[in-house]
Amino acid sequence: MYIACPLRMAVDAFFEGLCAKQTTAQRLEYFSTTEALILQHSPAICPSIAAFRVTGQNAVRSYFDILSTHWHRENLQLRGAPLVDVHSRSASYDASITWIWRRSGRRWTEEFNCAITFDDNLKVVSLIIRTDSAPETCVMNAKDVDSSPLECEGRPCRNRAISHTVSAKPLAPESCA
Repeated sequence: MYIACPLRMAVDAFFEGLCAKQTTAQRLEYFSTTEALILQHSPAICPSIAAFRVTGQNAVRSYFDILSTHWHRENLQLRGAPLVDVHSRSASYDASITWIWRRSGRRWTEEFNCAITFDDNLKVVSLIIRTDSAPETCVMNAKDVDSSPLECEGRPCRNRAISHTVSAKPLAPESCA
């Protein structure tokens, strides 16, 4: 039985907002303006998750700007009901999303766990997204690479693949690739 509580309603509203085609400014309305924000989007098996963590309102804005600049998304779906902890004002859910490069139209699916912590006003203060599918499916590791073989004068070429990599900030050498 579903019991409506303010925290569950905030979780549902946040997820519905992610599903909707909203501007970055509209997405930022779900986030706290009174507490320091933390956002992390990384592969679950990454040994250096700090390389994928950003803090502050401007960093969260940049994250959503990067996503909307480089990718379309579709089929954002929950994989089960969110788990809500009223005492810690937190929730988590498993979901999947299909990303599509704006540049090439290539697509892939990312499966992830999303952990959210809210402030007293039920605004997001921490958003941790951990990719459960293969590390290369994490949108923050995305590479727009044509995997079809290239030819040079009738024979295969080497080192000619076109790659376009986008990251919220430079990755440390020990971070996931």
